[in-house]
Amino acid sequence: EIMKNLANLLNIEFIFIKRNLTNFIMGLGFPVIFFILFSGMQQFDDPETKIRVVKDMLISMTAFSSISFALFSLPISIKEDEKNNYLHILNNSPIKISEYYLARFIRLIITFIISIVVVFAVGHIFRGVNMTAREWFMSAVLMLIGSITFLGMGLLLSLIKSEEKLSLLANILYLGLAMLGGLWWPTYLFPEWLQNISKLTPTYYLLDFVNKYIKEDIFSYRALAILLAYSVVCIIATLVIKNRRESK
Repeated sequence: EIMKNLANLLNIEFIFIKRNLTNFIMGLGFPVIFFILFSGMQQFDDPETKIRVVKDMLISMTAFSSISFALFSLPISIKEDEKNNYLHILNNSPIKISEYYLARFIRLIITFIISIVVVFAVGHIFRGVNMTAREWFMSAVLMLIGSITFLGMGLLLSLIKSEEKLSLLANILYLGLAMLGGLWWPTYLFPEWLQNISKLTPTYYLLDFVNKYIKEDIFSYRALAILLAYSVVCIIATLVIKNRRESK
């Protein structure tokens, strides 16, 4: 019964993807365009420096693409489901709300995978970024794991009642985390006080999680633990707020 419900929900999820194809293309397209533009504008005398910087840009823009779906697609889609009474219908059906969220998460994980593959392919084809098959695979897996931890933040954002405020706050959070976390430019270029602030952001640890492996062949348990801590705190906050609202 659970698998049947999940299969039906996933069919609906993929219908939603088709209906919101423009948002999907924008979430994927902007980081790709930024990567092509920024990497093409850089001039380097040393070929090795160019390879390193372009590879760093590729990882940063892949993260920029992935987290956009967690911070925009997830909360906005939940808000739309509330508005069109889809959640109300589910609550009065045999389908559990946990199955709804599981289907939504699976859809977003597939979106993450598509995003990572497309941005990596663009980096390889258009900017000549080369890694071994193992490095490509592990970089993609670590990026996927790290991106999934941002779903907790997306859930918390979905509790904002006003769609306008949700969109505004999601934009501010997304761009703020991107800038402070080093997705647009390396944090070592920041003044020391701003570097200290950067190290408080989950985006900083997402990059650290992936780059530690690429550059040093190290699986950063510390970075993963911090990302998971952010996610757990956001999920707990979401549950507490929802329970308080429902108890009133």
